[in-house]
Amino acid sequence: MSHDLYATWACAEIASIIRNNQPTYFTNSGYPTGWTVGSGREGGRLWPLADGVISSYHSSVTDDLHIAVEFKRTNEGLHGTLTALGQSLAYLHKGYHASIIVIPEKYTSHSSPANHIKDVLDLTANTMPVGVYGYKEPDLTKLNPFENQITCYRQPQLSLSPLVTGASVGSRPKSSTLWAHVREGMSYPDVFYKYCKEVKFVTSYPSNRNFQLLPELIAAVNRIMPTADPIKFLSYTKDDSILDRTWLHVWFNYYFHKNLRPIFTKDPHTGLYAVNAKASLIKQNKSEFANFLSGRKDSLKEKIVEKLNKGSLTEDEAWEEYVRTVRNQAHSYREVIDSGLYHLNLIDSEGNLTKVGYKFVDEADKESSVYSNTAIQILRGAALVYGNFSAFLHYVYQLSEEVFSEEAMYFASMNRKNGTIKFDNVGFKAYLYEKMKDDLSLILTSSIRSPGNPRNAFQAEIPFLKYLGLIDEGTPFRLGTGLLINWPVVQESIEYMNANNL
Repeated sequence: MSHDLYATWACAEIASIIRNNQPTYFTNSGYPTGWTVGSGREGGRLWPLADGVISSYHSSVTDDLHIAVEFKRTNEGLHGTLTALGQSLAYLHKGYHASIIVIPEKYTSHSSPANHIKDVLDLTANTMPVGVYGYKEPDLTKLNPFENQITCYRQPQLSLSPLVTGASVGSRPKSSTLWAHVREGMSYPDVFYKYCKEVKFVTSYPSNRNFQLLPELIAAVNRIMPTADPIKFLSYTKDDSILDRTWLHVWFNYYFHKNLRPIFTKDPHTGLYAVNAKASLIKQNKSEFANFLSGRKDSLKEKIVEKLNKGSLTEDEAWEEYVRTVRNQAHSYREVIDSGLYHLNLIDSEGNLTKVGYKFVDEADKESSVYSNTAIQILRGAALVYGNFSAFLHYVYQLSEEVFSEEAMYFASMNRKNGTIKFDNVGFKAYLYEKMKDDLSLILTSSIRSPGNPRNAFQAEIPFLKYLGLIDEGTPFRLGTGLLINWPVVQESIEYMNANNL
């Protein structure tokens, strides 16, 4: 089992402990109860990075409270406890409201390390909101592997203001889901491969930029923002960092590519406009390219062409609406894709390929496909080991075993017309989501800051796992079982990562 998986389990268990004992943690905040508590991972990339984040929100408080969690395994040695001590203080300097050290109950060379770290803090940093917890080995057969296995030795007192209040916006702590951030319609294996391929290119040819834009695009950008570089405007890039240069190439080579850029064609005889429906050059599966900006009635190009044919929009206005949306789309896609690559440990915080990233793209290059046996194996392994999807699958499996052992026909619904029984996958996913949120403190939501229609439960995670072959690609749900997890592939992928030191 990986360090990250253990850290995830420990973070979730401590979040539950805090949630269930709120008056002892939140008294200094002025609101001793009424907090919603959830666990996650650090959403930013600025060093130092916490192993986990516990976040809390309250309806009467403007900002969430964030606690950084530093987790140490036994094999990191006793010196790791002192490293954790320094890291816990660095997290406070970064802007966290508190930090928590989680270390083994004992080492062969020390019988009570948690007490020792507590004494050091009490003597040298008595007022610092740093918690110390010791753990026994987790029970892997349990839904909560660290349940009753973690003891609090020093409790952090939470206040509404972090010790460091002058941190810049970019350096403030951010929280993300415990597993890697993915999004439906964006997080395709093929884009991860092509992004990594472009990293290799831009780091070899740092000044290369050869994109030809339509005059209509350039003119529209100039009308909207006369001082803007049209290339950077349309790709939502601003400098020459590796991250920006890579995204610029991904955007113009695969998404907003040359043949896709025109909005429409125009019939010279009738004057009617027709949608230029070229797809992206990102494959959504092994054979089909994903649509981008067209393909549905509510797609950007379809809506613009409809307005043009109705005469409610001029061509200049059409191009201006187009470039604004393209820019916004570039920003949205980039946030999902490069953060996903970072969470999967394929790129580092500066955008360079990691060891795993190089191995992944080199293997995919051999067959010019992410779906080559070794490349997809590496991507699966990265998702499980670094992206924490092993934790996601653990919780799904344990919750499913719990509910279906009581009643195998839970979430069964009958078709009244033909009498057939089918699995209610929507109800099942909603059940998993509520259990993870309310019982396990795995998901933090704030209705105050999440207006509008809520996203369906796990509408991004399950398709992503299907792309990777970690769950059944055809019918991923079954009566009496729930999600059909491909456990042999899960085990094989983790073993591959371990055997190849990735």
